[in-house]
Amino acid sequence: MMAENYFTAPGKRIYDIAVQGTTVEKDLDLFAKVGKGTQYQKAVPNVNVTEGILDIHFMSQVDNALINGIVISYLGTGVNDTHQNMPARWNIGQNFPNPFNGATVIPYTLSGDDRITINFYDALGRNVSHHTLGEQHPGEYAFRWDGKGSSGTALASGVYYYTVQGMRQKATRKLVLLQ
Repeated sequence: MMAENYFTAPGKRIYDIAVQGTTVEKDLDLFAKVGKGTQYQKAVPNVNVTEGILDIHFMSQVDNALINGIVISYLGTGVNDTHQNMPARWNIGQNFPNPFNGATVIPYTLSGDDRITINFYDALGRNVSHHTLGEQHPGEYAFRWDGKGSSGTALASGVYYYTVQGMRQKATRKLVLLQ
């Protein structure tokens, strides 16, 4: 997943993406494709990783191919995938993009079954948005938040805090919403 967070017009940042030496995206202009601050997800099937190194290159055509966050997920093949590795620990990542306008993604990893809730608080500590995600199994997850309060209205620009809470663990991070 990736997003354009700086430019507000098409043609300002264009680049190619190569994975393991093969071009998987040519002349990518994120603003032209999805707009500013909106995530774009690119699935690359059949990637053969050798020696434990995933080789990804962002090759600039116009301006810099600037990356400030990337999520890489193993999707599996369905064949002999019974040995899938369990995450070693419970972890909450920093949201991206940050600052954001429109939507942001909060990555988190569960090492065991857990009941997850995500709450958002304003700078005064008031709960402005609550999400019950329910029972989830070990693995990597990404929660997309649209910057709206519990009433469904867009929140004002500012600093907010999000808390991801399970039955035994909890973590809080800061995010910035720009309207």
